[in-house]
Amino acid sequence: MMINKQSLALMLASLLLSTALQAEPVVWDSLDSATQQTLQTFADDWDSLPEQRQQKMLEGAARWQTMGEVERENMKQRFQRWQQLEPEQRDALRERMAKFRALDPAERSALRNKQQWFRDLPASERKVLRDRWQNLPAERRQAIRDRLRKASPAQRQIMRERLQRKHQR
Repeated sequence: MMINKQSLALMLASLLLSTALQAEPVVWDSLDSATQQTLQTFADDWDSLPEQRQQKMLEGAARWQTMGEVERENMKQRFQRWQQLEPEQRDALRERMAKFRALDPAERSALRNKQQWFRDLPASERKVLRDRWQNLPAERRQAIRDRLRKASPAQRQIMRERLQRKHQR
């Protein structure tokens, strides 16, 4: 039986993927001192954590160690805000992130661009837009959300341009 290169590559990729998905537990004492310092809060429970949780935390620790002071301070503030959320709010945010990750790359990019456009507005203009949105009746806000969900990308672009023109007046 002859195996072609594509089949062999596919088998190797699936083997590597299955091996990667079966994360091995990491013993606390095997971590370098910088990682141990970053994850010190979890030292007592580390060896009892599930392997996947350990891997996620190791990835986070590696990111943390490469951050500058400003990035670290921003991350601390975001984490504090996260901790203050109610469990239902956290679940809703997790759900929204899962939906965002499920979007195709072009849609994610478009959303990031819209978010950046909003952030680039002066604080007073952002407040005006937020207030206008919040002052709409809940039914009207939902109708707008529904219309946007059903709209094609071209229709959404037209709506966005109308909003921007209206906002610039």
